[in-house]
Amino acid sequence: MTSTPETTTPTELDPANPFAAPSTLPYGLPDFSAIREEHYEPAILAGMAAHRAEVEAIATNPEPATVENTLEALERSGQLLGRAARAYFNQLPSDSTPGLEDVQERLAPLFAAHQDAINMDARLHARAKALADAAAAGDLVLEPDTAYLLEKQMTQFKRSGIALSAGDQDTLRELNARITTLEASFGRKLLAGANEASVLVTEEAELAGLSADAKAGARAAAEARGQDGWLLEMQLFTHQNVLASLEDAATRERVQSASMARGATGGENDTREVLLELARLRAQHAQLLGYEHHAAYIAADATAGTTAAVNEMLGRLAP
Repeated sequence: MTSTPETTTPTELDPANPFAAPSTLPYGLPDFSAIREEHYEPAILAGMAAHRAEVEAIATNPEPATVENTLEALERSGQLLGRAARAYFNQLPSDSTPGLEDVQERLAPLFAAHQDAINMDARLHARAKALADAAAAGDLVLEPDTAYLLEKQMTQFKRSGIALSAGDQDTLRELNARITTLEASFGRKLLAGANEASVLVTEEAELAGLSADAKAGARAAAEARGQDGWLLEMQLFTHQNVLASLEDAATRERVQSASMARGATGGENDTREVLLELARLRAQHAQLLGYEHHAAYIAADATAGTTAAVNEMLGRLAP
């Protein structure tokens, strides 16, 4: 079993850490000029500990559940964790470094355990259910936004396995820990594979059709890696934008082939083994919660609602 955050995380954060207090920038935006890699992990760990303490106070409140002492209190909890995690998960995909990736791999199972500890807390669920029952009986009148918040909270409990047996909850915790670890590993391999697949062009004529800005960016990318020429870096989706501009057929073929081969060329950045295990575990996770498959689990909490609705819309788009 994965260690739970409360047994592995510090409870205090150095006041000098940029996340120790709310940002003073407009809209509370993170001050990335002050944030360093080493600030994230202690802030997130301390944030988990603080969040768990706040949630414990809500769960053990001797007063009957109210919107204020339960629903709104849950909504307000976790401020430190939220500040640090939002900044971290913003920087990780946009300006990743090996250090940030290491943090993700270390913290991934702790994040899963942290969420499970809250979402599978029977005491919290009982307090929220008391509010939902009172609202359903007409004994509690809720404003529309509050009613929606309560509905989403109850849905989150359900989708997190609150109704499962103790044994199935243990299985779900293990699945969640492994899934988040695999997701971190997959992301790391995917990015490394994309970097590895970058196409180096040594003759400027082969870049015919690219704008001056695009060429300058490719030149800078090559220089950053100590290479001579122009480096066409892969983007993390199927289509590569440079294909729309490149006039040289051979260069287009090199870029397209490199794009298609990412993650499936063998070696340490091959994503196939991780991807297959992730698909199997997501399917098991969904079925444990009563869904036919992972797609149904995702769609149930999205706008479409069902995979049938998604397929119907895709069917209209396909022609």
